[in-house]
Amino acid sequence: MPGPDDLRLEADLKLFVGSEADFFLRLWRAQCEGSGGREPLHWASVLAPIVWFLYRKMYLTAAALTIAPVIVSFVFHSDALSKALPVALAVMGGMGPRIYVLCAQRTIAEIRGRGLSEEEARATIVKAGGVSLPGAAIGALIMVAALILSIVSFQIRKSG
Repeated sequence: MPGPDDLRLEADLKLFVGSEADFFLRLWRAQCEGSGGREPLHWASVLAPIVWFLYRKMYLTAAALTIAPVIVSFVFHSDALSKALPVALAVMGGMGPRIYVLCAQRTIAEIRGRGLSEEEARATIVKAGGVSLPGAAIGALIMVAALILSIVSFQIRKSG
């Protein structure tokens, strides 16, 4: 039986997540029960991880997933590694919803720890969470730019 703190966290997670709250609440409950969350894959996070992380306002994670492959490609000039990077991004994307739930819990705990009134805390949770359509658009532009750069790079290597 969930305690009052669990019920408040569940309500806070609903506020934080906004759209698709049921999916993320199932993940949270599974994590609490230790079952690992046997939810089906969230295909948007697998197929377009940078877009998804930016949509969910996980800006640092998206930045790391954008910059890391560039650095790895410049440091290690390996075709095998270049082919493995998209798979690694997809795996990180697959873990995205679980990472998101953990980040949401941490953000909610930080907001609740500020000593705000209930109304202020709830408003702050809503503002901190939710989604960012501009973030998703920027993520889509990043993916298109990466695709174009990959094609150009392939053509240069092929001709040279």
